[in-house]
Amino acid sequence: MKKLKFRAWDKRDKVMEEVEQIYFRDGFSWEIYFKWDWSEVRFFWENSDCILMQYTGKEDKNWKEIYEGDIIKLINNNQEEWYWVVEYN
Repeated sequence: MKKLKFRAWDKRDKVMEEVEQIYFRDGFSWEIYFKWDWSEVRFFWENSDCILMQYTGKEDKNWKEIYEGDIIKLINNNQEEWYWVVEYN
């Protein structure tokens, strides 16, 4: 079984953080433990304070992980650029 991987965009501090663990509460809130500060400190957010982004299992040409919500650029044979937002369906 593949382990799910997430990152979170903190709307208040405007930073992206890697997520170590998530505890979902009542469907409207969650607690998140970040990888950089795996300690007794608990981070609690309402859904409106951060955006969770799930890893797709794919990487770009530079081996950077692609998450849902990322914007990717594709260039076709005619050198036309196309931009797409990554999302699950």
